[in-house]
Amino acid sequence: MTDSEPILDLDLRHKTLVRGDITVIFTWLLSNQRPCMVLVPTKIMPTHERTMPCIVPLDIAFAWDEVTGDAAETAAMSFQFAAGLGMNPMEMRNVIKVTSVVRDCLGDLLRMPMFPADQREVVADVLITDTDTGKTTEAEAVDHV
Repeated sequence: MTDSEPILDLDLRHKTLVRGDITVIFTWLLSNQRPCMVLVPTKIMPTHERTMPCIVPLDIAFAWDEVTGDAAETAAMSFQFAAGLGMNPMEMRNVIKVTSVVRDCLGDLLRMPMFPADQREVVADVLITDTDTGKTTEAEAVDHV
């Protein structure tokens, strides 16, 4: 992926939950095709011009857990997410709400399936040759359609 390519496609959804003024979209990062949870304001249709998506990748979901996570880091991320969602982060109830929504949805994130195979397209065949042994390996390069 280049710097100009998107990392999210919010039209490609596994599941969507509405938690009051926060909508949680379960989708995949296009850069690595790993599951993620995206928080957007419910009142605004999510588009790249009007919304700053708040992303919780599967790879750092442990940071939000009450047992394994870092409470100070969770509070800082929740503060930033509240601001990004158009809430007043200086009101503690907004920060706590963001934390609660993310923690309530962690199980859904952990149970997400792999990136849908029908959304992948083979864009190249790769032939790798080990110059020392002459052994060759074939592979396919795939991309999001």
